[in-house]
Amino acid sequence: MRHVRCFSFVSPPAAMRSLPLTLLVLFIVFVPARAFALTLTVNVEGVDGALRQNVLSGLDIYRHRNNSLLRQADVRRLHLRAKKDIVAALMPLGYFSPQIIASLHRDGYDFTASYKITPGEPTRLRSVSIEAVSDSAWFREAVAAFPLKTGDILHQGHYEDGKRRLLRAASHQGFLDAAFSTHELIVNRKERTAVIRLRLDPHQLYHFGQTHFAPTVVRPSLLAGYPSFQPGDPYQATQLAQLQRTLYATGYFIRARVDAKPDNRDFTVPVSVSTEPQKAWNHYSVGAGYATDTGMRGRFDWFNRLWNDRGHTVHASAQLAEYENGFGLDYKIPVGNPDNDQYTVSTAYSDQTWDNTDTRLQTLAVGRNHDGKFLRYSESLELRHERYSVGVTSGEKILLLPGVTASLINTDNLLQPTRGAQISVNASGAWDGLVSDSSFLKLGGSAKVIVSPFATIRLIGRAAGGVILAGSVDDLPPSLRFYAGGDNSVRGYGYKELGPKDASETVVGGRYLLEGSAEVEKLIGHYWGVAAFWDMGNAMDDFSMRLKQGVGLGLRLRLPFGQVRLDVASAIEEDGSPLRVHLSVGSDL
Repeated sequence: MRHVRCFSFVSPPAAMRSLPLTLLVLFIVFVPARAFALTLTVNVEGVDGALRQNVLSGLDIYRHRNNSLLRQADVRRLHLRAKKDIVAALMPLGYFSPQIIASLHRDGYDFTASYKITPGEPTRLRSVSIEAVSDSAWFREAVAAFPLKTGDILHQGHYEDGKRRLLRAASHQGFLDAAFSTHELIVNRKERTAVIRLRLDPHQLYHFGQTHFAPTVVRPSLLAGYPSFQPGDPYQATQLAQLQRTLYATGYFIRARVDAKPDNRDFTVPVSVSTEPQKAWNHYSVGAGYATDTGMRGRFDWFNRLWNDRGHTVHASAQLAEYENGFGLDYKIPVGNPDNDQYTVSTAYSDQTWDNTDTRLQTLAVGRNHDGKFLRYSESLELRHERYSVGVTSGEKILLLPGVTASLINTDNLLQPTRGAQISVNASGAWDGLVSDSSFLKLGGSAKVIVSPFATIRLIGRAAGGVILAGSVDDLPPSLRFYAGGDNSVRGYGYKELGPKDASETVVGGRYLLEGSAEVEKLIGHYWGVAAFWDMGNAMDDFSMRLKQGVGLGLRLRLPFGQVRLDVASAIEEDGSPLRVHLSVGSDL
């Protein structure tokens, strides 16, 4: 049997007819969809600032302008709704009758939506009435801070925010169930006026309950001294935040959590405190620096933040410098209110040299310190042993000095003050035969004031004075005499360069001290500033000695830990008015 092979052929016209379909499929698959996507531009005119921001945030067509999935029908639908969006966005800001001209233009796949808005006259508050069941100072302060006043343009956001502030103020004062028995916002669109009526009912005042501390590395009796409140005191939320800050500041903990759970059965707020102790108690630091009074210096510090469970701390420091070397050891014991009060036991050694003076001082002291927000004071009893040579004389003294210091400080910022004041006084003395081999009474005081008449201008005034009541100042060691001159005294003169002199022309220190300074500082940018100053002062044995003067210019650099001051001063009382450079670092107060 013969096999017959069959072949089939597609005619060329049929193949050609399938080619366009094939190309269309390939085009749809491989050409990016973005090539067919439309573009939408939205223009809004006639409003700016808060009005424009509110309109744009509430305008759906504006929010979807970059949506790649938008279709022509979507654009038209959003455009038709745009006027309602704009009206709804303007009403909370007090504009209830705006005129809006809307248009939508198309050019192929490009759409432009334009809205020209005339907001019209705003609605203003005809009256704002805020009352409470009982009047009190905190309520009056909260009402004074209410963000809307009679005559203001109605702003519903400010209205709601003001209500929240009132409730928050009541809660912070212990009225945790406070609520509005009346809260009305009445708008008269025809007259474009509005009325606010609020009546706050504080309800029951809550009081602090018991404070419970979870077991931790220090004794409960120590922790119990940190809260500034006691059971039964009116509840104040700010005192909880203060307790948390205080616990952090002790250095004992890396975490402190303070929880308050109101109990509406007896209207008390029990407090629970949990802490997480530091991972390492020993802290070390090494530093180096320069100041014209001390020259180049290096410093090492060791600080043990928790010596035992009673909260005792230890701090040791050592300094090597061109003109002053020293070592110190402080042991501190918290007492009373442990956040502010401490007993201290300290010992120190210093070796200081300046001009033709050399002194080696050893001290051992006990004292009590109080470090309050505004008032700081300390009482101490110090045993001093000092060997010294001053010019052509030398000596050795043992003195037992009771002393007291106090300072009052008030400032808006301790490190970078724009306004503030500080007043300090101190007194110390010794009695011959009571361990000491000399009798004297030393009194001193200083004051400093900073004001800022303009945002970038500071005026700084400083004054200091002192007197030593003794038979002869020559009978006292150099560390207890008065000197003037240096970075923080009379600029233009060297450190302790001013005072009475002996036969060898060595400055030996005086019985009296009198200093004053006036300075103007101009801030340039956020960190830099320039200053001009005039200093005056001297140390003296009598008031026949002239007060020396120094004038000059300075450069200031603000840093997180204080201010770097570079000054060039002229001693205008001296022949040729010699110049001296002064460099110092620290806070102003």
